Amino acid sequence: MTPFANAGPVCQGCPAQSWGLRRIEPDGSGSSGILMVGESPWNDEVREGKNFAGAAGAMLERCLRRLGMERQQLVVANAVWCKSRYLGFFDRPQPLADQVMSHCRPHLDSLIESREPRVIVTLGAVAMNRVLGVTGLAEHHGYVHDSVYGVPVVPTYHPSYIMQGQQRFQAVLMFALRRAQEVASGNWRRSPVSYVLDDYEALGDYLVVSWTGSEWTREHPVLAVDIETPKSSKLDEEKRDEEDDSYTIIRASMSHTPGTAVTFPWVEPFIGLAKRTAQLAKVVVMHNSSYDRPRLEAQGWKFGEVHDSMWAWHFLQSDLPKALGFVAPFYYDGPAWKHLSDAQPAWYSAVDADATLRVYRGVKADLEKQGRWQRWLRHYVEAGNQFRRMGARGVLLDRERQAAFRAKLEAEYEASYKKLQGEVPRQVMPRKVYKTGKQGGVEVQVPCDCQTKGKL
Repeated sequence: MTPFANAGPVCQGCPAQSWGLRRIEPDGSGSSGILMVGESPWNDEVREGKNFAGAAGAMLERCLRRLGMERQQLVVANAVWCKSRYLGFFDRPQPLADQVMSHCRPHLDSLIESREPRVIVTLGAVAMNRVLGVTGLAEHHGYVHDSVYGVPVVPTYHPSYIMQGQQRFQAVLMFALRRAQEVASGNWRRSPVSYVLDDYEALGDYLVVSWTGSEWTREHPVLAVDIETPKSSKLDEEKRDEEDDSYTIIRASMSHTPGTAVTFPWVEPFIGLAKRTAQLAKVVVMHNSSYDRPRLEAQGWKFGEVHDSMWAWHFLQSDLPKALGFVAPFYYDGPAWKHLSDAQPAWYSAVDADATLRVYRGVKADLEKQGRWQRWLRHYVEAGNQFRRMGARGVLLDRERQAAFRAKLEAEYEASYKKLQGEVPRQVMPRKVYKTGKQGGVEVQVPCDCQTKGKL
């Protein structure tokens, strides 16, 4: 093949001319209103002249069919329209990769302008960064983002990443595709929100109807509570209690109704009003209560029943990340916010409380549909209360019995896994592909997963 065949009008002078081989045009009718953007073509795409022509493309098409869509109904393109220099070339900022991405920008810009999609789905961190200019896929996936193109954007994971032993994210990909369908069809609307930011009088109006508690708790039986420390916004919720030993609270927020929240600096008279309100709530919800609860109790706060939305989610989806920014888009229709901790700390804190409440209510409803909610209450809330009382009385943990029990569970898991593997037909089991190479002048065979390596 002639190097740089089918070069486009802006391709001359591009640094990729020495390896690009062939410009791969978008395909698909776009009748669905969805434009899908990946990273760049690779060997299969160059050989067939079609984006997502390999195994990752086959997986993507299976997901689309499960949602009642065909690939031809989309427009499928890439951020860069010719072959990458090597797998992972665009994964990290580097001058040459940045030059190629910048030089190829007019192709995608012109496509968006001419095809006028109703929504854009970006596959992987590279495509997301190209279209939205943001990093951190875990905290941006599944949300509906505004873009400089005036077109909503839904980022999600690249099929190649899912095929690298990350099959748990296939459902996340399908969720994003379903969300894109809703946006393209006009059936998705962002709910309005009302947040009270650092206003004491409005805080009182929002929180307390009657100090007797009866009227307030009937109307608002569940109260989401969230705190911020000097380090908390830099750590995701599931790691805070392990990596942050600070007991200094700088801000807190509360929400009793989805789409609403109050936030306030950790000073009086805000603290006293919020403290009394937390005592009224029948159920206080936190996302990782092992972090928030002891810090509030150290300040003299008392609670009735405490539920943890993070662990309720883990009970529902045990194989997916637990951080609030990752979980929220499944139940919260607002914009991503975890990147706003420094620029808009009050807004950031208010959304934390609102999203926590929405996640809790959504997960509770899902567990109830599955008939598992009461089991979660027993396994987490009731058992957790027993453990807390034991800890308060100084009951020591038997490390030897704990280790033995862990080993027993791991052995049972391994036995079950081997049994299940035995039921899988050999023709569909994953295969390791080898390529021949030289190491130290000696010809060897080394494992190679050339189809799927390097994309997130």
